[in-house]
Amino acid sequence: MKTSVFTVQKFAFFAVSILFSNIAVSQSSEWSIVQFSGQMHATAAMCGDYSQSQLQEMKKKQKEQYVGLGMSSTKFESDFQQGYVKEKARLDQSSLKEKAKECQKLKSMTKM
Repeated sequence: MKTSVFTVQKFAFFAVSILFSNIAVSQSSEWSIVQFSGQMHATAAMCGDYSQSQLQEMKKKQKEQYVGLGMSSTKFESDFQQGYVKEKARLDQSSLKEKAKECQKLKSMTKM
């Protein structure tokens, strides 16, 4: 399925908006907004609504925002990968019905 640049921008905006709204979250906390971003990317990759180049561009923009706030590039990569791997493993074990539900949730989030 082809997606418009506008849809990709909404997805990126959504993830970055969450980052800014949760900046007070401690860097040492177990869960981070960047892990959530990694989880969203794993879901988006599974659903197939975004190409790998679109996903990489979104990640690049999110990383720029994260680093622009004074956070470590290394921490971004570590947290992002941790969230991505965890969600991919969960999705790999999910039923087709559960996967479809996750795709629908992602689509509804990007329509905001």
